[in-house]
Amino acid sequence: EPVNIDTSAGNGSIEVGAISSSSNVTLNAGTGDITLGDGFTNVATLSLTAGSLSVGSIVVDSGNLEFSFPVTCRSSTSTFSTDTGNVSFASLAPENPGLNLTIFTSAGSVTLPDMSSNINSFKDVLITANSTVIGSGVITTGDFTVSGGLTLESGALSVGGSFFQEGSSDVLISKNITAGEKLSFEGQVTFKDSITLQSQE
Repeated sequence: EPVNIDTSAGNGSIEVGAISSSSNVTLNAGTGDITLGDGFTNVATLSLTAGSLSVGSIVVDSGNLEFSFPVTCRSSTSTFSTDTGNVSFASLAPENPGLNLTIFTSAGSVTLPDMSSNINSFKDVLITANSTVIGSGVITTGDFTVSGGLTLESGALSVGGSFFQEGSSDVLISKNITAGEKLSFEGQVTFKDSITLQSQE
């Protein structure tokens, strides 16, 4: 049976630690806040409407994970995973420094927002997707690994550790990449503009 929680009439907040269900889940807080724990790992699809989201991890069987509101990650490693859909964020930040981020989609794309002005930065970032688009600047204190195609459009990427692009998919680089350690590309790289790739190794 579908799971539906709707507090949009009064824009009330929704807090759910876990949902143990393989059903479709819909949470509608209007412009209120939604807080989710780490127990969203057996959900068919998930639809969220909120003013903001505080989350541990979300793992769904299918469908898009599209967040048009600010998302704050609380877990030591926050995971966003869908087998068939796309994953995109309007705003994404860790609650505290040193937290890790994992994003997975076996058949879709990932779109990251501007994270260069976040008060806190993620440590290690691991993305697995057909393609990943970074539209604006991203800063991490650890490693940044992308498996699949990559497009870096309009903001520099600054990585405290190593940068890895894995797989034979195409890579389009339009802005600078700076890594504290290694820089590695397995796919064919096209440079759209005059850019700088800088590594400390």
